[in-house]
Amino acid sequence: MTAFTAVGDGLTDDTAALNAFIAASDYAVIPPGCYRTSAPLVFRNGQRIEFSGDSSVIKPDGSVTDKVLDLTGICHTSVAHVRVVPPANADLKCVNIDASSHVNVERIRFDGGGGYPVFVKDSADCDIDDMYISGGYLKTGLQVNDSKNVTVRRPKVYAGYQGWYGLQSLRGKNVKFQDGYVEKTPNNYFGVHSWGTNFAVVEGFHVENTRREAIAAGGSSVGLKIIRNHCIWTENVGVGDFGISVAGSSATAIVADFLVDENTTINSAHDGVAIAGWSQRGLVTRNNIRDACMANADSFHAGIKLYGWKAGAMTTDIQTSDNMISRIASPGLFYSVYEHPEMGSVARNTVSRNKTFNLASPHVILHSSSGSVNLT
Repeated sequence: MTAFTAVGDGLTDDTAALNAFIAASDYAVIPPGCYRTSAPLVFRNGQRIEFSGDSSVIKPDGSVTDKVLDLTGICHTSVAHVRVVPPANADLKCVNIDASSHVNVERIRFDGGGGYPVFVKDSADCDIDDMYISGGYLKTGLQVNDSKNVTVRRPKVYAGYQGWYGLQSLRGKNVKFQDGYVEKTPNNYFGVHSWGTNFAVVEGFHVENTRREAIAAGGSSVGLKIIRNHCIWTENVGVGDFGISVAGSSATAIVADFLVDENTTINSAHDGVAIAGWSQRGLVTRNNIRDACMANADSFHAGIKLYGWKAGAMTTDIQTSDNMISRIASPGLFYSVYEHPEMGSVARNTVSRNKTFNLASPHVILHSSSGSVNLT
């Protein structure tokens, strides 16, 4: 193995020394230190590189504008236990996993700076575990594009300044977000966003203080699961602002065969759970929706709403059962805009302390009184 010659004083450019040491190592532990870098640190196949936790700091300078840790075109490599303090660059990818497979990144912390702390593209069979992101210029805390069999466990995302999403998956297959926490500032939008990803899972998240949807999913996708999440407080900016939303994006981009189960949404500005147009064959069950529509107490919003968000955007074959809906400032259960739901069923929902009962159509019910509602 090449001798470790990096200085780690935060002033010396340690890029060449770190890259030489990493290139020569199948397994290595980077000693504590603050390592200034001026170019990406590059990893190869079959490595296990561990840093020394918060006492190992990678501090890229302003000349690093693309990526900090480069895991491109590799397989069977792990990087663990490192803290990255990137410069203020909204386009910087701190950990870049591109065209790779069987890559594991674990126990990694980002403080400020980069726009994409973890960016995964065109990759497969990758695990991201125990990621912590705080502050900075992040656009998306973790983004997964066109990838399959990616699991993200225990991410924590706090307070980005320019953010769009806490976590996002675009396209791909079998991308799982599990057991995380997203807290975002008012300048940011969605907490967790999965769009066009088949067999996507969002499970066990606590999402709060988002400006738009806490969890939003759909597009052209099948097999989506949104289960056992806790969403609290979405702000009123006039569009979206749901606790959880599921929607297709066009007549040829339909979300189908999905499950929304055992979630809690509290204090959403608009709907607690919204199933929007071009959605088919869904089950919405065992959710607890409280104090929704507080900023929008009108008949266009509801605790649970099935609707077409534009003309021709139909929801079909949606089963809504065994949900608890209470203290909704608008009607409790359903409202339909543009297109009514078709061929669905409503059973065993308990709705209480909501606004005035209103039956909108033979397929849509808005309910305010206590008790069980059954409609087929």
